[in-house]
Amino acid sequence: MYLTKINLSWYGRVDYYQIHKELWTLFPNREYENRPFLYRIEKTIPGYGAEILMQSVFKPEGDTENVSIVSTKEFTPKIKKGDILRFRLLGNPVKTIKDERGRQNSRGQVKSCRVPIISVNEQKAWIERKLIDAVKLDEIIINGAPPLIFYKKREKSRGKIQPILFDGIMTVENEQNLLDALEGGIGPAKAFGCGMLSLARA
Repeated sequence: MYLTKINLSWYGRVDYYQIHKELWTLFPNREYENRPFLYRIEKTIPGYGAEILMQSVFKPEGDTENVSIVSTKEFTPKIKKGDILRFRLLGNPVKTIKDERGRQNSRGQVKSCRVPIISVNEQKAWIERKLIDAVKLDEIIINGAPPLIFYKKREKSRGKIQPILFDGIMTVENEQNLLDALEGGIGPAKAFGCGMLSLARA
């Protein structure tokens, strides 16, 4: 895998759907692949753009008008059972509920929708469930994060995702399951900068 630091410039309103499209341009001729990267916006600069950390299966190629590669390094995680690690995850903890008005879909079933998890205790339970087969979470620190806004041109509407920033300490219990989570990402909204798990020695 590769870790890449990127500077992204934009003008006008910030659109996370467009950011995702811009990052795809770093992987020419791979438009039919499953998404080969995860990313997290580390810092935004009003009126200028953002600093992005991206993890990818393939090495990103070249710069574009709006995307500039600062540095790229290849990395192979070396993890074993019992390791104590620091972690960071910008996650999108959600739950599925039934439509309060009882509205039905075309098959006559009550519609379901995903809503953000608001309770801190439920947010902790969410990340514990996501990693239960891989690690024991020794410490979880939860911080709010700015909403992620995207625009649906066809529907002429705006969407919003409210992510949560998780930091903490974990003890590895199953290294392969942790590697799978590292490579595949955690939870929904990966196209909008959620789901990338970052690890470091504690």
